[in-house]
Amino acid sequence: MASPLGYELAPLVHLATLIITSVSAFYVYRQRTTAYRFAKNLLIIVHALYGGVIGFEFLRDFSTNPTDMHIYTIGGTTLVLADVVILTAVAVAVYFRPTGLGYTGLLTELLSKGRQGLIFITFVYYILFVDLYLIFLTPYKIISIQAVFGVPVLITEFTTTYLALLLIVLVIFLIYPSTMLLLAARSTRDPSVRKTLIILPLAWTGIGIDLLVFNGYLLTAGIDATPFGYLIGSLIFGITAG
Repeated sequence: MASPLGYELAPLVHLATLIITSVSAFYVYRQRTTAYRFAKNLLIIVHALYGGVIGFEFLRDFSTNPTDMHIYTIGGTTLVLADVVILTAVAVAVYFRPTGLGYTGLLTELLSKGRQGLIFITFVYYILFVDLYLIFLTPYKIISIQAVFGVPVLITEFTTTYLALLLIVLVIFLIYPSTMLLLAARSTRDPSVRKTLIILPLAWTGIGIDLLVFNGYLLTAGIDATPFGYLIGSLIFGITAG
């Protein structure tokens, strides 16, 4: 018989994750840099969406309804994919430093760059395809397993095909925005900015691998340790916020 404490541990870990993410977003908000102000605003949105993902995790913590699990799966995955798009936009904004105001300025800058704009837009369309594939083809099933806390939980088990699609998203994410940030680091003379631009792609790589392992491959193997995966992700966000 499962211990009552086991039912409380996952929500507590998720609460800690939400607090760390909120503190990280606050530190990003307090940054006074003007050169990358637009990128800072995007990073705050990234933190907000990550907090939304944790909100869906709370839904799973307190629900035994398979219908809620469909909402959890589609909602959480969509927010993660949206974060990938925005983080890529951050890399683009840092690299090009658009002279226009707001999102229109970034889009105008991208469209004027030809190949770079095509790469970004193609990546965004691919992510949209991956999300629509999830929504309309439901490449997963809801099963019950025993979580690492020793309690039964409902989880999402993705098909091998969909995991492959997500892996492609991760590989492109690791290569494309990371390269742009590293190139931006080479062109700046400010040592502190250069250090940040080197740390960011390393941190994003860690978060991407973390989510793919904990939310994809471990769940497919019947191991639910996702609360720790999200906690690790929030800690990495915290490092980049400093």
